[in-house]
Amino acid sequence: MSSFRFPVFALALLAVGLTGCFSTSMGYFKSDGLPHASTDLGCPADQLTMTPLNDEAKSRIDTLMGALIGVTGCGKQVVYLLDENLAWVMNTSPTN
Repeated sequence: MSSFRFPVFALALLAVGLTGCFSTSMGYFKSDGLPHASTDLGCPADQLTMTPLNDEAKSRIDTLMGALIGVTGCGKQVVYLLDENLAWVMNTSPTN
């Protein structure tokens, strides 16, 4: 019985650790969307500022779909939407 408990405990700990990294849409965007925003805006990622624009953007990862994140940097701004495939898509064209 004790040999069964360790793998289950290890898997549970791993799952909690992984979801903790991306527990909100902001965390998920930072890891998955920010590189795209950097390319779209032609601006280094460390010069970009992210802003949650709706309640979904401030929610936990299990309620992310529909999250809107505003990104500004290098004199430009754009909005990204988390779609039903959990992909960040540009919702507006970059503006100055």
